Amino acid sequence: MRQQGLSLIELLVSMFIATIILAGVVSVVQNSRVSYMNEQEASFIQENARYATEMLARDIRMSGSTDCALGQAQGGFAHFANVVQPASAIYEGVFGVTPVEGFRAGVSTFPLAFTGAGVDAASDGLVLRFADVENGMAIQTHNVNGNQFTTDEAHAFSVGDELMVVDANCRNFGLFEVTGVGADTVTHNASGTNCSDQVFPVTESYDCSGTPPSAIFGYRKGSMLMPYRVHSYFVAESNVSPGMPALKRRVLTSAGMRTEELAQGVEIFEVEFGVNTETDRDEPGFGEVNYFVPGNEVVDWETVVAVRYTMILRSQAPVFDENQAVTFGGLAFDDRFLRQRVVSTIKMRNRG
Repeated sequence: MRQQGLSLIELLVSMFIATIILAGVVSVVQNSRVSYMNEQEASFIQENARYATEMLARDIRMSGSTDCALGQAQGGFAHFANVVQPASAIYEGVFGVTPVEGFRAGVSTFPLAFTGAGVDAASDGLVLRFADVENGMAIQTHNVNGNQFTTDEAHAFSVGDELMVVDANCRNFGLFEVTGVGADTVTHNASGTNCSDQVFPVTESYDCSGTPPSAIFGYRKGSMLMPYRVHSYFVAESNVSPGMPALKRRVLTSAGMRTEELAQGVEIFEVEFGVNTETDRDEPGFGEVNYFVPGNEVVDWETVVAVRYTMILRSQAPVFDENQAVTFGGLAFDDRFLRQRVVSTIKMRNRG
């Protein structure tokens, strides 16, 4: 007998089976979507954490670098001629004498030059200073009367750049602002932020608070000119994704301080400093960390030999269906974001 149609029971059974199959397909698609989103958010966190860690590690290791010249503060005997005016509207607090400095959230007052506007109230601050040896340029001659260096080859320095010069014998170094440039020349007149043009090898260290001695001789052939870097790190709202926290870096340029956005999703940035209590360079314990303290508890920045920082990063978008109560290092969170805690301790190569 030929089939003429479907009974109601057969139709219901078919619809039930189709519904089960369709539900399974929808579930697989939904799970795949959630899994993909979770992987994307986890990748977002890891990539930003990796990049931020690389940038911080490089700057912390380089902090305090003056090429081969070691000043008295570093346990050496080199004389330092600093003719950069320490107090200026756009440079307030920038030209410190220490390679590292820190500010504690809720306790310290951040100088505006180091953060600009909008620093997160829960963010610590980290300031690092160093001579950029990798981008240095060898000196051919130094014209004392014309206040001018001639380099071995064409350079990329600009008027307004802050440079550190280190003598070939490593016994003298100086800091100044570039007031004029040629293809292979750099001038250091008493203008801009320079309080004097007397950035020459001397027998005693000096800065703008004293009277610079007259030039006797210039820096010899083989001395080095290097960009002077000042980098400060802190957390503020992202300029790319409004509402998203980000780790930012404030850098010294020829036009003043410029803000760079390094890594999105960094909502907590805490910094501690490793202090060494041994002052004798000949003792075995010199340069080793005795304890860590926050920036507001550091008594003498010259005793800091390491930096330990903690970052907590979160995802761009909510990941979980419901709020997740989690605690990282004593900090409680209760929302749907995915988070990761990153802790790293970096030794300052130029200290101790």
